[in-house]
Formats: sequence, structure tokens, C-alpha cells
Amino acid sequence: MGQFATVLDNQSLLEKTQVRAEQERRVRTITDKIRRGTDREAILRMAREEISQLLGATKSTVRLGTQDQLLSRLKRQATQAGEVLSNGTDSVEESEV
Repeated sequence: MGQFATVLDNQSLLEKTQVRAEQERRVRTITDKIRRGTDREAILRMAREEISQLLGATKSTVRLGTQDQLLSRLKRQATQAGEVLSNGTDSVEESEV
């Protein structure tokens, strides 16, 4: 039984290593595409599309700013979302870059 457990552990480790290697390959591919971008808009669009595809997202938004600016914007949106829920309104205005 000990050899069987070892084989299972080795198989699990191999699968995890393969998944990690594939993730790293995809990140390198995305990085290479971004580096070939010609301007800021093209780079942001490419990054958004590639990362969305990688994560399986159907919708994505890219925002530029400092960490403080982005956190402040997220807090404002969370507050607005709470107000929307309490008012029964279906949507919150959001700007995309």
C-alpha cells in the first residue's frame, strides 16, 4: 500500500507542476504581446483581452491610477452599490478606460 500512495503523490505533484508550467507559459505569452504593443491604448486593450481570456472572464475593465486612487474609486463604487441595492435601482454608472 505504501508504494501505491507514493505513486498517487507523485502523480498529483506531476499534475500540479504541469498546470504551473502552463500558467507560466501563458503569462510569458501575454507579456510578450504586451511588450510588442505600439501605444498605451493598444497595450491596455491587449492586456485586458489576454487576462480576461486567461481568467475566463466575460467582462473586464482596465483602470489606471495609483494604489490610493484605485482603492478610493473601489470604495466609492461599493458605497454606490449599497445605495443602489437599498434604492432598488438596477445599475451603477461606471466608466471604462
